[in-house]
Amino acid sequence: MKNTIKILIIILALLILLIFLLSYRNTFSSFFSKISGKSNTDVAEPIFIMENSEKKVLNDENTEVDYYFTIKNFDTNNKRSETDLKYNIEITPKVDTSIILTLYKDNQVVSLNNQKTSLIEMKQNSNITHSYRLNVKYDREKTNATTDIKENIFIKASASQS
Repeated sequence: MKNTIKILIIILALLILLIFLLSYRNTFSSFFSKISGKSNTDVAEPIFIMENSEKKVLNDENTEVDYYFTIKNFDTNNKRSETDLKYNIEITPKVDTSIILTLYKDNQVVSLNNQKTSLIEMKQNSNITHSYRLNVKYDREKTNATTDIKENIFIKASASQS
């Protein structure tokens, strides 16, 4: 009887081992991999500078003013933008119909659509300065308002890398 129990235990152990081996037959090897390293990469630095002239006041005696500003792709140390840029200019807020805005770039009229220009390109290969003049004219005949118009006009330039 003792021999029979020993044989049954051995057969049972072999059977469990066989089932275990059959169920995990593809997992007899393992592979570990470790990849490590360091990398330093410089990011291209865009330079976009807007410089302006002094504040102007538009009133009944001074019904037309010119406001001058420039946009450059280089700084005071002559460091140039490392990327090509596209920018647009927006004049805010929406002005009364009696105020007429005309934007000039290098003495050429720039069209404004909803007081905003289309995209203008600046290439990175040379120092570029775009000179602008915003002509603001007040025409009292085109207004229906009986009060003075008091608005601050802001010029906003937005750039993105192209």
